[in-house]
Amino acid sequence: LMAAGGATHSGDSGLIWFRLPYSCLPFKALGFESLPQAAGLTNLGNSCYLNAALQCIASTNSVAELTRCADAAGGRSNFAAAFAELISSLRAPKSGCRSAARLIQCVGALDDRFSSGTQEDAHEFALALLGLLHDTLNRTNSKDPPLQFPEVTPRTRDELEAAGCPPSLVEEVVASRCWRIGLQREASVVTDAYQGQARTRNHCSQCQYSQVRFEPFFDLSLCTTGEQGHFSTLREVLIATFKKPSAVSWHCPRCQRQVVAGQTCSLWKLPSTLMVHLKRYDGSSTSKLGHSVEVPLELDLTPWVSTSSPQKTEPLYELIGVVEHEGDSLRHGHYTAQACRGGVWYTFDDSRVAVSGSSPHLRQDRVTLAFYQRRGDRGAMVRQDPEQPATWPHAPAAEWRSTVNSQ
Repeated sequence: LMAAGGATHSGDSGLIWFRLPYSCLPFKALGFESLPQAAGLTNLGNSCYLNAALQCIASTNSVAELTRCADAAGGRSNFAAAFAELISSLRAPKSGCRSAARLIQCVGALDDRFSSGTQEDAHEFALALLGLLHDTLNRTNSKDPPLQFPEVTPRTRDELEAAGCPPSLVEEVVASRCWRIGLQREASVVTDAYQGQARTRNHCSQCQYSQVRFEPFFDLSLCTTGEQGHFSTLREVLIATFKKPSAVSWHCPRCQRQVVAGQTCSLWKLPSTLMVHLKRYDGSSTSKLGHSVEVPLELDLTPWVSTSSPQKTEPLYELIGVVEHEGDSLRHGHYTAQACRGGVWYTFDDSRVAVSGSSPHLRQDRVTLAFYQRRGDRGAMVRQDPEQPATWPHAPAAEWRSTVNSQ
């Protein structure tokens, strides 16, 4: 499909690169009556990695509230002001090209990994950016010591059950205690949108002692290879991560020494916006793993959520953005993004913007980062409160909230 005049067709990909006003493009042939506009980002020299990550973050449901909070904090933070200004311009209803120069300068001043002008990893930048935003927008301003989360041990189970807690609720009570402690120290629009909770169980092979931990996460960073070779789908990756037990070295509290333990992981609380990182390296080198991993447009996480963890909302997600990397090394090559805005998918290649239509043209061997939005989460963000379990992703039965809140 070719727009008249100066738009160029990108070969077999089905993309149209914009060189004309949007009014010149044949929208109806793409299945749309009209098309929302999208802006590109200038490559300032090796900045493609952050351009791609920013275009995906700008497409999330939470970005409006994130931008509003950053704008409100702009008077006390140059970084927050730069973020709000850039994202607002990317979301404005007009095309063209923007510059992330001010934001790069602010991020580099706070994190020297991004101050040298060299190409970095898009996933590391996304985590760093969200981490800086969280630190800036943290509602608690707590100066307490580092967090110490309670764990589920045989003693914990005995104490809770002796107090009348049903055995089926023991883990949920401990998980909720952990969530509450976390929100007392770390609570922002970033945690509201991106933070989930994972369950990890270690079982000693020597004395059969078991321990369950609940820890927060901002993304799922997943290995794309296993003992049998490369995984070809995200489903295979999730099965290997959350269904198959692994043998790990673990310090057993009962044996008081390092032992081989069986470890299983599952998801407990799920975020509104889910960031999935596909590891494209084997850990022994920086060479990239270039095999295809199929990333679905719709993702059902039900099989990997613990059966003891009731969800308020079904764990059904829709793909809203991906970061793709072309090249043989993580520190070299070129990053691009595909993201959905207003039901329309675009490809962002720095300053160039192409329309894909109602679905993306994914290059499955290049996807390194995928952004998913929980289905139905289109309204205002829920501000989570440590003293209001009703605002959490889920909470224990009402009669056990006093147990949750006790220390």
